[in-house]
Amino acid sequence: MAGFAFTFFGVRGSYAVAGPQFLKYGGNTACILCAFAEANIILDAGTGIINLGRQLVEQKAQPRDIHVFISHYHMDHIQGLPFFPPLYEPGIRVVIHSPPYSLNDGKNPLHQLFSSPYSPIGWDSIQAKVEFRSLESAGTAFCAKGVRVQAESSSTHPREGVWAFRVSTDERSLVYATDVEFPEGMDAKMSRLCRGTDVLVHDAQYLDEEYFDTSRPREGFGHSTVSMAARNAAGMDVEKLFLFHYDPGHDDNSLEAALVRCREQFPASFLARENQRIEIS
Repeated sequence: MAGFAFTFFGVRGSYAVAGPQFLKYGGNTACILCAFAEANIILDAGTGIINLGRQLVEQKAQPRDIHVFISHYHMDHIQGLPFFPPLYEPGIRVVIHSPPYSLNDGKNPLHQLFSSPYSPIGWDSIQAKVEFRSLESAGTAFCAKGVRVQAESSSTHPREGVWAFRVSTDERSLVYATDVEFPEGMDAKMSRLCRGTDVLVHDAQYLDEEYFDTSRPREGFGHSTVSMAARNAAGMDVEKLFLFHYDPGHDDNSLEAALVRCREQFPASFLARENQRIEIS
């Protein structure tokens, strides 16, 4: 197997936004689809997963196996899951790979999204076959017919940390590293995951002047600046960098201005755009 395609369905961080100033790059929160003949692999379940799910159902997409990888349990990465249409379709298998964490009753925390008082949707409304699997550090979370997903944990995001993923075939790869903060460069674990990847999708929530603003500093919030993303891409010998997880206060114009600065450090930089499909060939 050679290359593959991926599509951004949500590129925003913290919370979804709407308005004419966000139309070009989008306002939905984090979600990416990597489509293969063997399985649909979804990275995070922010509000972007809702439109993605509608497309899968409307197109009667094959295969019927869906693997959802959750980077962490913060709301902007899970809030679309109760509204993910394939969950309510019989004959579909949804495997949710998420960080190891159990409630007092032993259930996965995502069960709370489907229960009172947070939602009128009960878990018994789900018609798909759903499985939960815990992520393991430095492990292969999924492998089938030449497609592999590797997972690695990072403690840089408060409070329980975050997981990054490398989706790869025999020849091509994508690394998804959202909600990370490496002001001095990536640590050894993340370096191993990212090095030499064709595409690096990297958190870029802040500008340098926001991160170091003494009146409202963002240091320690678990997010990167645009320049951190560029430095990491250059240091990891990646082919292309896609900035991702935009601050909800950054409109289209501010994102494009940030990209100009980013390309001064790493020329092969791009802005993730909602509904944008990219071929890695």
